[in-house]
Amino acid sequence: RAIAQRMGAPRIEWVQLSFQSLIPDLLERRLDVIASGLFITRERARVVLFSDPTVRARPAVLVRRGNPRSVDTFLSLAPARGYRIAVMSSSVEEARLRERGLSAELILVPDARAGGAAVAQGAADALVLSAPTLRWMAHESSGLFDVLIDAQEVRAQVVDHAAFAFHPDDKTLQAAWNTAQKGYIGSAAHHALIKSFGFEAGDLAAGVLANEVMKQ
Repeated sequence: RAIAQRMGAPRIEWVQLSFQSLIPDLLERRLDVIASGLFITRERARVVLFSDPTVRARPAVLVRRGNPRSVDTFLSLAPARGYRIAVMSSSVEEARLRERGLSAELILVPDARAGGAAVAQGAADALVLSAPTLRWMAHESSGLFDVLIDAQEVRAQVVDHAAFAFHPDDKTLQAAWNTAQKGYIGSAAHHALIKSFGFEAGDLAAGVLANEVMKQ
């Protein structure tokens, strides 16, 4: 809303979709902008345009309060310990965990809410997502969840950058959006707006450009 207002957009029509539907619906012109914190990857950049990033986030793990299954944050141990790991279908986290050889342990969910429900009900032992999202979920759960930082990803210095996404033919919209958000992303006003959703000041991607992220 803040960026659209800075652009002078008269109104926003919100469309809620499952995560895996976002890019297909954008390419089919059912959407103008993906505003769900989509992580920038080289694969996605081949089919959509990204704004400059708004958030930089580390992966994290959501477990039930007190960690009753003793899920440690080295999830490569999951096969030996029989962990069941919820992850959003088509997400960066799913791809990363499959690269670790954890395909058999994954429970695919359509969105973060479904992943949290799987952990709460005992259908999954953990949900893997970005740290800000899981902080917000834990806060909103009134003590139902704990958040663990994925130690293996910390050691590998993994940081994901989230951005808005546009149809590949909408370069004018992309440029206007970047202009509108310049100077706002990472500002005190930006942090004040989103801190209640689990974002810390260090999660904001002030001054980072999309092309820099894709070179990493």
